[in-house]
Amino acid sequence: MKIPLLKVHRNLVVEAEAQEATNLRIYGPFGGTNPDRLGGSPFNVSLENREIAGFFGRASNFIDAIGVYWKGPSIPTVTIKANEGITMNMDLPREVGPWGGNKGKPWDDGFVGGIQQIDVHVGNGGVHAIQCRYHGIDGNLVLSNRHGGGGASKVYRIELENHSSEYLVGITGFYGPIDGNCCLEVVRSVSFYTNKGKYVPFGSEVGTFFNSPVSNAKVVGFHGRSGQYLDAIGVHVVYS
Repeated sequence: MKIPLLKVHRNLVVEAEAQEATNLRIYGPFGGTNPDRLGGSPFNVSLENREIAGFFGRASNFIDAIGVYWKGPSIPTVTIKANEGITMNMDLPREVGPWGGNKGKPWDDGFVGGIQQIDVHVGNGGVHAIQCRYHGIDGNLVLSNRHGGGGASKVYRIELENHSSEYLVGITGFYGPIDGNCCLEVVRSVSFYTNKGKYVPFGSEVGTFFNSPVSNAKVVGFHGRSGQYLDAIGVHVVYS
């Protein structure tokens, strides 16, 4: 027998309505039967096709409160499959960095067609300057300005293969105070990663480590700050 609606008064007048397929049955009220003496606040529980499974409440000399446990229809679980081929559009950074100290003059080579050559000027435990040769959009080679000072003791040259077969994917390095000048933070070392390997490392690997994103990224230009040294370096990237 299902009881979809339960009405109870404080003096334990219980009026419960139960409807079956063809008739209506009322059990109660149970408690005071004189309508002139029915007092208190009525309450009801709408069960909406649910079945009462038990009771709970509080009691001392009287039943002070009453409630019901009910069980209802089970909630269906729907399994959803992904729409294949639909991916999330994400705004990925195209300019990353620069990493290094906060001194020096800003510079930016911009987004160029590809990198063909990198000259790294190193000395006194740090990177003095960097200069690159790019493949321009029109196919011609473009030599950038030298970013940094001229006090290096060595110049290391990286020559990449045909830029369509070997290209730069990221950089790592360290920056910190230069030897003999604790107030000047510069790029102490830098390493270059291509899709074919690593060109390691130029300068002294001391200080604070940094790295650029390398996941599906292609480095197409550099930016940063420089003065007497290469104070900071960052990259322009495109994503495949």
